[in-house]
Amino acid sequence: MKTARMLLMYTGLVLLLLLVSSSGTWAGIRAEKDDFDPANPPEPNANFTITTTSDHGWTSGGGTYVQGETASISVSSYDENYTFAYWTKNGKKYTEKQSFEYTVEENARFCAEYTFTPVDPSEPVMANEYRLYLKPSEVGCCSFNRTSGSKVEADGYVEVTAYPSPGYVFKGWKMDGSSVSTKLSFNYYMPRKNVELTAEFEYNPVSPDEPNGGSGQEGNVENSGGKKGDVNGDGEVNTTDGVMLINSYVDGTAKDLSPAVADMNNDGDINTADGVLIINNYVDNK
Repeated sequence: MKTARMLLMYTGLVLLLLLVSSSGTWAGIRAEKDDFDPANPPEPNANFTITTTSDHGWTSGGGTYVQGETASISVSSYDENYTFAYWTKNGKKYTEKQSFEYTVEENARFCAEYTFTPVDPSEPVMANEYRLYLKPSEVGCCSFNRTSGSKVEADGYVEVTAYPSPGYVFKGWKMDGSSVSTKLSFNYYMPRKNVELTAEFEYNPVSPDEPNGGSGQEGNVENSGGKKGDVNGDGEVNTTDGVMLINSYVDGTAKDLSPAVADMNNDGDINTADGVLIINNYVDNK
């Protein structure tokens, strides 16, 4: 009788342990199931839109970016009676820098605000000064390093630079339909007359499936997509290309150069070593 009672107690204990173990396993399965939500997976590399606008200047830097990318935003005035004041971001004052770098984390609208500062008509004017107008081929494709329409002394050189927006490929500078330069930045010889230079761009964003993609051009660095070492796309490989590559590395824009053109040592990284190689190769071949 005592043995039967003990056997019954032992059997009950085993059943209780099995029940607890089974319940714990089921709870774990339910917990894992509750956490699994295939309908709402996290979105990697989210895309955001950056918009740049101004009522009194050409802007650049607007476009679509992957989260964490850097947008180079800039504005140049097309009316000498207005002076840049500050940028706003989504309606709130953001920075007083005319050009700046912005790490993209959200959709943002940047507006360049200007102050009306009319030129004093009584200000003496040099007889040998003429106006240099700068015009983009398409609104929003670029900005410039100087105010369009500002006066320049004739019979001398003035630096002219275009800063492209992402996705735009530089085609060259033109005046009255004729080519003036194929470089983003060049020294223009000012004649004794008012002139208008147009920066020609073509919208041709790199396919997201293409390796080593990017905007192709930033700042005053040219990405020709041409022969090895021809960083500025002028058809020649010389010390100018080496210096430009080194400067682009220092400015942080080397990542936007084509590896087929700028990665001289084929190590997968575009840096000062590649610029030195271009210079050394040029010197050795002279």
